[in-house]
Amino acid sequence: MTAVSAVRSTQTLAASGDNSATYTVQHGDSLSGIAQRFGVSLAALEAANPQISNPDRIYPGDRVTIPGDHGGGTPAPVGGSTPPAGNAGPASGFSISQNGVKMIEGFEGYSEKAYPDPGTGGAPWTIGYGHTGGVQPGQTITRAQAEEYLKQDLGWAQDAVRKNVHVPINQNQFDALVSLTYNLGANGYPGLLSKLNGGDYAGAQQMFGQYVHGGGHVLPGLVSRRAQEAALFGSSAPAGAPAPAPTPAPAPAPAPGGAHGGSYTVQPGDTLSGIAQRQGVSLQALEAANPQIGNFNHIYPRQVIHLPGGGGSAPAGGSYTVRSGDSLSGIATSHGVSLAALEAANPQISNPNRIYPGQVIHIPGGSSGSAAPAPKPASHDYTVRSGDTLSGIAARNGVSLAALERANPQISNPNRISVGQVIHVPGAGSTGGSTGPGPVQGSSGASGSKVVDLAKQFLGRNASDLKRSGQLPMESWVPSDLCCANFVTAVLQKAGAINFHSNQVSEVASKLQAQGWHKVDAAHAKPGDVCILNNGGHVELVASNNGGNVQLIGSNNSNADGTQKVGYGHPYGGAWYLTPP
Repeated sequence: MTAVSAVRSTQTLAASGDNSATYTVQHGDSLSGIAQRFGVSLAALEAANPQISNPDRIYPGDRVTIPGDHGGGTPAPVGGSTPPAGNAGPASGFSISQNGVKMIEGFEGYSEKAYPDPGTGGAPWTIGYGHTGGVQPGQTITRAQAEEYLKQDLGWAQDAVRKNVHVPINQNQFDALVSLTYNLGANGYPGLLSKLNGGDYAGAQQMFGQYVHGGGHVLPGLVSRRAQEAALFGSSAPAGAPAPAPTPAPAPAPAPGGAHGGSYTVQPGDTLSGIAQRQGVSLQALEAANPQIGNFNHIYPRQVIHLPGGGGSAPAGGSYTVRSGDSLSGIATSHGVSLAALEAANPQISNPNRIYPGQVIHIPGGSSGSAAPAPKPASHDYTVRSGDTLSGIAARNGVSLAALERANPQISNPNRISVGQVIHVPGAGSTGGSTGPGPVQGSSGASGSKVVDLAKQFLGRNASDLKRSGQLPMESWVPSDLCCANFVTAVLQKAGAINFHSNQVSEVASKLQAQGWHKVDAAHAKPGDVCILNNGGHVELVASNNGGNVQLIGSNNSNADGTQKVGYGHPYGGAWYLTPP
């Protein structure tokens, strides 16, 4: 399958006298990556460059000939003309035609030898027409074997089209959608599906041209592919299909200044600067409102971006930009929320006594802008400050000292707490009238059981297959050796336990805590809880807990090629746990 990955925005390309062109190799390039970028097969690129004695070694400054059409124009459909479309029918009644298979073969390109992923330089290895399952370095394949692998690989994409398309289509439209799905994943083109399922076939055809980006850049190879898929799809409803629905009026643009706050879900091709411009906020404010983004030049489809509020204040559940002289307690008072709730909503603030002008603070929901204090949250975390005592923290938060001690079994001596230590504060009004819970014996409430039961359905599944199957809301572009957060948040999403998706372990932890999940020790971890392990570099779900002997389930690097597969594991590397509120 063609990987959609970030590339440089500048491509050194020169026209030749024939229909080819030359490309000057840049730092970090690989021959397979260049082939992929310009929509040609690796074998064709090697054949056009006999001067390259070792295809695995090219150097910055080398000039590479790009054969034939390399994405500069619109290619003709396979065979030179569009094949007969056939009769309309439900998507569930179609399978991909041989013409569709041949078209995808042309897109993917044939490689007799296994080659590494352009992004990682290693796994997942690819062979034939984009086949990655179980491929090993040095493996070879024939064209006939490669086509059989491709037909098998297309099975999940066909199932996704049958499931997602709810209007009549014809054979050509089915083939075009399978090609698009195989490239982008089962959930990779929501805008096109929305138009198609609304009866707007012409609008759906136009949408093909929107999915040509990788890492915020237009990829010539994808431009060529989308053009051919769109031509095959056509702009008309097939015979027997309902008339196209009228195109709805576009939604009004957001008010200048971004006064609404809220959030935005990243679409294919988005950049942070583009989102800022469309939402009427500055790039600096947007970056400040999203400290969970490690690299502002890399955002991904379906990633949720926080939109800062305009002006100096924010509406309920919005954001506030810190001004000179502000304090966190003063901001809490002016927005009618408790200091504890404000701290819990901003886990990115490591020291509540230090905030800076221009910093964006998330205001938890329920704020009215009045000075009346908001009710204390059901539970939250509190970071110990200089001069704090456990009894003082209990009194300020309206809970008994016994309840606070019971909620923090990690504190061996209640008379000794340290600045920076995180204390879990139970719901306001908690008392010490009952004894604390004993160790969890591998059972949990309904929601935790639902999470674990769902995760167990995918035991033994390779991440490379599962992320593209559409069975979970995983993102298909994520490398198959880095799918742990992709899997965990997809399971939690589908089980209804969370409302966001993330592919970064640190972001999973911060967002869960912002939503009220709190830390517990191993003895109190329940099935369905989240475990952060490997010194913060890996995440799994708690599958069971027998007296502190925790078993995990997640996407682990257990395949021979280093890619991940869903399986059981055990905590290691400074593991810690988050449980829902």
